[in-house]
Amino acid sequence: MIRQGTILLASLLLVMAAAAQPALTGLVRDTAHHAVAGASITVRTPGGDIIAYCYSEPDGSFELPTFSVVPGLALHVSHINYEARTYRWSELPAGKFTVTLVAKNISLPSVIVRSADRGIRQSKDTIAYRADSFLGRNDRVLKDLLEKLPGITVSPNGQILYQNRAINKFYIEGSDIVDDRYNIVTNNLPVDAIDKVQVLENHQPIRILDSLVPSERAAINIQLKKDRRTKLIARGVASTGGPPFSLYNGQLSAFSFGGKMKFISALKANNTGAPLSDEVAELNKSFDADALLGNSTRQDFLGFVSVQPPALRKERYLRNADILQTDHFQVQMKKDRQLKLFTAFLRTRSTLTQQTRSVFYLPADTLSLDERLDNTRTGDTYLAGLSYVQNTRAGYARDQLSVAVVNEAGNGIASTGRDITQSLTMPFRNVNNSLSMIRAAGKKLVNLYAYTSYTDERQALSVDSGLYKKIVNDDMPYAGIRQSFSLKSVFHNMAAGTFFPAGAFRLSTRVGLMAEHQEVRTDISKVDGSASVKLGYPFVNRSDWTRVSPYAEGGLLFQRPKYNFQTLTSINAYLATYDTMGAPSPVRFRKPLVQQSASIQYKLGRRYSASAGFSLVNSVSPVIDRRNGYFLENYRTLVRTGNTPLQENGSSSYTVSMAFKDVLRSLFANATVTYSRVRTNLLFNSIFDGLSQYRVAEVRANRRGIVLANANLSKYILSLKTSLSASASMRVEDYQTLQQGAARTFRATSATLSAKAITDIRSRVFLAYTGEATQTANRARKESGANPAQFFGLSQQVKVDVSLANATLGFSIDHLYNNSPRKHSAAFADVQAVYKVRGRRIDITASVLNVFNNRVFVSNYFSDNNFVSTQFVLRPFCVTGGVRFNL
Repeated sequence: MIRQGTILLASLLLVMAAAAQPALTGLVRDTAHHAVAGASITVRTPGGDIIAYCYSEPDGSFELPTFSVVPGLALHVSHINYEARTYRWSELPAGKFTVTLVAKNISLPSVIVRSADRGIRQSKDTIAYRADSFLGRNDRVLKDLLEKLPGITVSPNGQILYQNRAINKFYIEGSDIVDDRYNIVTNNLPVDAIDKVQVLENHQPIRILDSLVPSERAAINIQLKKDRRTKLIARGVASTGGPPFSLYNGQLSAFSFGGKMKFISALKANNTGAPLSDEVAELNKSFDADALLGNSTRQDFLGFVSVQPPALRKERYLRNADILQTDHFQVQMKKDRQLKLFTAFLRTRSTLTQQTRSVFYLPADTLSLDERLDNTRTGDTYLAGLSYVQNTRAGYARDQLSVAVVNEAGNGIASTGRDITQSLTMPFRNVNNSLSMIRAAGKKLVNLYAYTSYTDERQALSVDSGLYKKIVNDDMPYAGIRQSFSLKSVFHNMAAGTFFPAGAFRLSTRVGLMAEHQEVRTDISKVDGSASVKLGYPFVNRSDWTRVSPYAEGGLLFQRPKYNFQTLTSINAYLATYDTMGAPSPVRFRKPLVQQSASIQYKLGRRYSASAGFSLVNSVSPVIDRRNGYFLENYRTLVRTGNTPLQENGSSSYTVSMAFKDVLRSLFANATVTYSRVRTNLLFNSIFDGLSQYRVAEVRANRRGIVLANANLSKYILSLKTSLSASASMRVEDYQTLQQGAARTFRATSATLSAKAITDIRSRVFLAYTGEATQTANRARKESGANPAQFFGLSQQVKVDVSLANATLGFSIDHLYNNSPRKHSAAFADVQAVYKVRGRRIDITASVLNVFNNRVFVSNYFSDNNFVSTQFVLRPFCVTGGVRFNL
C-alpha cells in the first residue's frame, strides 16, 4: 500500500509540475484597457487542429498549458462580443504579452426572455427570480421564498429540486461555501437580504468541462442586495413556553459574504420537536458514487423496533433536546482557488412514546401483536472537513479531508404483556479523503482520482428478557440476550482517465483499481441469572473480507446544439476472498461485473425538453449484508444468513421524462416515467410465532418489478401574488417473499395527488392551503390466505394570517383522515400573533399550540404482509412567547 501511495503521489507531482510550466502567458484587454473575461485562446496547427487551449480569467489573464511547438502554429483569440484576432506563433513576443480586442456590433439572439414586470427573467440558461416580486409579509428565511418560486420544490428534508431533479450545486454570490449542506442557509438566511434567486440550467460545476460535458441538473445561485453583500448578516430567535415554562428555542446565525474570507456560523438549541440534524445533512451525497463505495456513512445494524413516522410535523409528537454549533469558512485565494473549512457539533436527545398494533397476514393464519414502545436515543456528533479547490477553465483540482465521530446510545422499553428492556450503544468513526484533478494535455484532458476511507463502527444491543428459547437455550427460559458488533473497513479507489474532444464527439476513458479490506466481528451472549455466557458457532461471526477490483470505463458523447447523446460502459473484475468462522476454507469469488448506461437529451425549442435513458447494472452486495451466523436486529427479530453465497444483484432501469417551461407566464411542468427490474439470488424466509420473528436467507431467485410515474405543475400569478402547484405520482411494485416457509407474490400500489396554493392579498391577508390524498393497497397475488386491505388517506392544512399596521394575527388548522382497518380522523389548530417593532427588524411573537389539546394520533400503513397501526403520544396544549430579529 505504501508503494502504491508513493507512485500515486509521484504521478500527481509530475502532472502538477507539468501544469506549472506554461508555454505562454498574457492578458486580454479591450480598447478601453478593461479586462476581457471568458475569451477563448487556442493554439492551432496549419490544418486547423487545436493542440492547446484555455480561457481568460476575470482579470483578463490567461495561461496556456505545456505543448510541443511545431512549425506553422497560430494563436487564435476570440470572444462573442469582440472581433477575433490571430497571431503567427513565430511573431509572438517572449514572455507575457497583451492582446487587445475590438468590440463588434452583434444582434441579441431570440433566446433572451425578459419579463421584469412578472419578476422572472431568462437569459440563455439562466432564470432569475426577483425576490421582492414573490416575497410576502410573513416570509422570514430563504426557504419561505423558495417554496413560492414556480419550477422549484423543497422536499421535507430540505433538498431543493428544479423541474423535479435535485440541484447539483448551491451558490451564494457565485461561491460554493457550504458544498451540499445548504440547509444551514435556506433555514437561516433572512429574506430581506436577498435580491435574486438564479437557476442555472444544465449547470456544469467543473469549469474546464463547461461546454464539453453536458449536465441535466441545475444549480441555484443566491444574489444578495448590494448593500448587504459586504455587511454582516445575522438572524436570531429566542422563545420559551409551557406549561410550565419548559419549552425553549434559541437560534443565532451569522453570514458574511464580503472580502476574501466568507463564513456562515450558527448556534442553535431547542426542545420543541424540531430536530437540528437536518442543518448538517449532506443532501446531494448520492451523486458521488465513488465515495459511497467506501462505507463512509453510518449504518444501523442493531436497533430498536421502528415504525413509519406519521404524517404530522415532528413538533407535535417528538420530544427532543438538541444543540448545534456549525461553522463554514471559505478563504479566497488567487485565480479561483479556495480553501474551505467546515466544523459541526451536534448533541441530540429524542424520546418517542407509541402504542403499536401489528397485524400479520400469514398464508394460513392472521396474527396480531400489541406493543407499547418507549424509546430514548441520545448522541454526540462531531463533523469536520477541510478542502482545497481550484476551479478554472485551465484546470480543476479538489482535495477534501472529512472526519466524522458519532457517539450514540439508546434505552427503551417494549411492553407486550410483560416489559422487555433494551439498551443500545453505537459509536462510529470515519476518516476519508477525496482527491480529483483535471488538466489539459494537448488536445485531451487528463483526470486523476484517489479516494480513501477508513471506518470503525461498533454497536451493542442488550435485551431482557430473551425470547429465543428454542434457538438460544435448548428451549429453556433465560434472562436476556446480548449482541456485540464490530465493523472495520479500509477502502481505496484510484483511477486515471482521459477525455478527447473531437468535433461533435467526446471520448472518455478511465482505468482504476478498487481495494477493500473489511473485518466483521459479532458475538451473542445469553444471560442466566447473573452470569453472561458467550455462545459458540454459529452464534459467533469472525469474517475477513478482501477484494481487489481493477476496472475500466469507456464513454462516448455526441453533442449538438439541440440534443446530445451519451453512453458509458464499465467492466469490473471482482476478485474477492472471504474467510469466515465455520467455513472449511476461504471462499474465493471471481466474476466480471458489467455496468452500462445511455441517455439522450433533446431541446424542443425554448419551452420543451425531453430525455430518455437506460442503465444495466450487475453488482455484489457488500459482505456486511451477508451476516453469516445470527444477527439480532431488534428485540423480536433474529436473522440468520447461514452459509449462503454472496448476494449478487442485477438491475435494469428505463426512464423517459418531459419538461416544459414558459417563463413569460411563470408556468413550469414536468413528467417522468421509470420502469425498473431488480433480481438477486437470495430470498429471506420469515417465521413469525406471534411475538418474535426468525428470518433465514435461502438461495432462491428473487425478482422485483417497479413502475414509477410522477408529474408536477407550478404556476405563479404575479397580479394576485399567488403561487399554485400540483403533483401526481403512482407506484406499482411486484415482489416475492417467503412467509412461514410458503412463497407469496405481492403487488403494492400507491397513488398520490397533492396540491398547494399560497397567496398574499394586498400584503394584508395571507392564505395557504396544502393537501395530499393517497390511495394505497398491498395484496398477495394468486396464493390463498388473508390479504391486507387497501385504504385512503388525506392530509390538509389551511393557514390564514391577517396583518393590520405592525401586527399580524394568524391561525392554522391541520386535518388528517384515513379509512384503514383502524379508521382515524384528527384536527389540530395553532394560533400565532406577531408584533413588528416600528423602525427595527425585530418581531415579538406569541403562540398557542395544539389548541384542541389532542393527546394521541393514530397513523396506519402497510408493509409487506402486515398492517401496522401506531398511536403516537402528542405534545399537549402549550403557550409560547419570544422575540426574533434580523441584522
